[in-house]
Formats: sequence, C-alpha cells, structure tokens
Amino acid sequence: MKYSKKKYNYYSDDERMSYIREYLSSPESKSEFCKRHGFCAKLLTYWLNKYQIEDKDMGRSSKPVNSDAIDSSISELQKELSLLR
Repeated sequence: MKYSKKKYNYYSDDERMSYIREYLSSPESKSEFCKRHGFCAKLLTYWLNKYQIEDKDMGRSSKPVNSDAIDSSISELQKELSLLR
C-alpha cells in the first residue's frame, strides 16, 4: 500500500484576510465556518493570532451578568472604603 503525500494549500495574505473578514462578520462558529470552507479551525486561529486580531468568540461571556449583584458589591465596597478613610 502506497501512502500519498498530504497536499497543503497555500493561502495568500489577501485570501487569509478575506477569510478572516468573512468569519468575523458571519454568525457561524469557528468550527462551522472552517468546515464550510474546508480547512482546520486551528489554521484560522493561527491567522487571527498572526495578524493580532481578536477572535469574536473570545469576547463572549459564558455566564449571564447579574447587574444587581454587581451594584450591591460596588456599594458595599464604597461604604467600606469610606470607613477606612
């Protein structure tokens, strides 16, 4: 049985930036986007890091923010700070 060499695709800077722009403007996840275009998600992550572009998934919080709890914590800390002065 003969093994065939894996074919690597070369992407120019323009192609990379085009894919990055399309990914960032699409509602798809990284894995969905990459499957649709036929390349590995690690490659897209590499490009984002190479061009120092923040991934759209990095800004998402997994837990909802409870603003009431934050407000009460802030007011408690302000009271404690005023007592220390």
